[in-house]
This record gives sequence, C-alpha cells and structure tokens, in this order.
Amino acid sequence: MSDIIGTIISVGDFLNNEDKEICIKKAGEDGYNVFNLKKNRKYIIPDFQREIRWSEQNVNTLLQDIKSNNKFLGNIILARYKGVNYHLIDGQQRITVLLLIIQYLKAKFSDKIYEIKNYSPCNLCINSFPAFSDLMDKNFILGELTE
Repeated sequence: MSDIIGTIISVGDFLNNEDKEICIKKAGEDGYNVFNLKKNRKYIIPDFQREIRWSEQNVNTLLQDIKSNNKFLGNIILARYKGVNYHLIDGQQRITVLLLIIQYLKAKFSDKIYEIKNYSPCNLCINSFPAFSDLMDKNFILGELTE
C-alpha cells in the first residue's frame, strides 16, 4: 500500500471540472510529487457502495457547517479507474449531497449569482442508479427525461 498518498484540497477544486494540479509532499522525500485531476473527469460510485442515506437533518447540518466557517469535510478516497475517471471509494455521501446542492443553487439562482452560473462541477456517475446523471442534467424535473 505504499502507493497511497494524501493531501488537503478545497472542495471547490475537487469538484470543479477544470484541470487541477495538486502538489504532494511525501514524508522523507525531497521535493513534491504532482497529481493531476484532469478536466472532464468523472467520479464514479461503484455499485458495491450503499445508496445515499442522508436525512434532511444531515443536509441541514452540512449547510450550517459550511455557512459558519471553512470546515474539514473528512476524507475522500479515490482510485484511478479508466482515463480521467475515478472510483469514489469513500466520501460518496458527502460528494453526492454537495453536487445536489450545487445543482439546486445553479437551477435556482444562476440568473442572480454570476459565480454559480459559471461554475461547472465534474460529473458524478452512480453505477447503482444509472439515471442519476440524466436527473442532474434535468434538475430532477422528471417530465423532461426521455426514455
């Protein structure tokens, strides 16, 4: 398991659909290793992960924490998959909820808040819920989905 490395980055950088170069200092080594999160990456939640189980209270707690100050949202564990795709091994509940919140803010306030309108998060694919990406694209308006 010597290939496991970690660092701290902002949620905005993690979720933003742009190239992001991350410099990582390994203990006992000189210099930095560079890890690139590529533009158009997709975070994939494998079908062995449990479905989202956050309650309204969990979401409200997260929103209050974000509103009150910068917070450490916990570990996110990725495994490189294919090309620019990553399996999201740990943190899928938080990432899914954060992307849902971003999608809601874009749908509700993009005409009023410039930063929301132009923020483009990366894609999330939930293998056990294949229609999730379509629902996100249509802002969860079921009548706009095609068969």
